[in-house]
Amino acid sequence: MGTAKTITLFILFVTTLSLFPLAAHPFSISFGVAPHVAVKKATDVTTKAQAGITTNTSFSVGMYENYFIELRGRYLYYRASSPGEDWILYRAFSALGASIGGGVILPDYKIFNEFSVNPSVTMRSYGNFASYTHTEIYFFYPSLQIEPGFTFARYYDKQLQLKLSIPLEWNFQRDLDLFLSGGVSFSTSLHF
Repeated sequence: MGTAKTITLFILFVTTLSLFPLAAHPFSISFGVAPHVAVKKATDVTTKAQAGITTNTSFSVGMYENYFIELRGRYLYYRASSPGEDWILYRAFSALGASIGGGVILPDYKIFNEFSVNPSVTMRSYGNFASYTHTEIYFFYPSLQIEPGFTFARYYDKQLQLKLSIPLEWNFQRDLDLFLSGGVSFSTSLHF
């Protein structure tokens, strides 16, 4: 029964995907790293910042020349915050996340009349499975991310591309009133 459902969903996905015209290099795999900072606030605790880093891998399918859908997996780690004035810190934690999203690639734009960049905007919804460092406490939280960026270098007939972007994320962790994060992401992608 489980195998039949999996095959049916795969056939439905392939059939749906075949209804959309694909871009010139329709498939891409990317690898990225992003240092970032989170701002957290909980009831009766002062607002504090936590530094972190994320590594990710994405698989994208380009459609209609300018649009794409994407599946992404990531690993993220946050250091413990400083204790602040109230001497309460936010613990260090790590998480594995998976997302589905999509975006638009805008037309090439010239900077300083010479340097060509290719702007894009991506939106993703994540599911994150996390655990506090040195504990057996596990938790799940969803998040939404918007990532404006631009491709600044293309090689080998645009099959290898380098991208710089700014991921901004709103995290919905149950015990926090506020959990926003942002950073700078550098990624490389292979298009085929």
